[in-house]
Amino acid sequence: MKAKGSAKPQEDKEYSGGGTKETKEDTLEEKPVPTPLAEKDQEKDQRIADLTESLQRLQAEFENFMKRNKKDAELLRKYAEEDFIRKLLPIIDSFEHGLKECKEETEFAKGMKMMYSQFQRFLKQSGVAPIEAAGKFDPHLHEVMLQQESDEEGGTILQELQKGYKIYDHILRHSKVKISKGRPQEAGKETAQKQQ
Repeated sequence: MKAKGSAKPQEDKEYSGGGTKETKEDTLEEKPVPTPLAEKDQEKDQRIADLTESLQRLQAEFENFMKRNKKDAELLRKYAEEDFIRKLLPIIDSFEHGLKECKEETEFAKGMKMMYSQFQRFLKQSGVAPIEAAGKFDPHLHEVMLQQESDEEGGTILQELQKGYKIYDHILRHSKVKISKGRPQEAGKETAQKQQ
């Protein structure tokens, strides 16, 4: 009996220490078998992902649309008064000419000055500012009506004939100016050079 008992533990050691026996069932990996229900879940997940992406894209487009709309509304509001103010400019010019001609301080002249100052406040509140017509001629701001020989350098503004205005950064009306041709001898040289 001892011989039988001693042989059995050796067999156990052989099987336990040497590893496990592999069978064909153990080596095959279990792969999930596609079922119609799993395929439908995948289709649903893909459809949800597509719809989510589409919704995010539409939401971004809508936000951009709202930003553009807001910007356009601000620009419209900013320049809405432009046409109205442009029609007022000849009236303001008439006030300025009238004030220049008022030599006496009469009640009428005081009333005209008050109305003119109200117009000026209204223009300032609306973002309108006069264009400065001094120094060098700037074609973006000034319109040349006359040229005259003078001791000033060529292109220097000599006189403002009609005041120009801008609203914010947009020109309502260019300043109409008279500019210098330069000194008579310089003007003669330029003419001679053009003829050659």
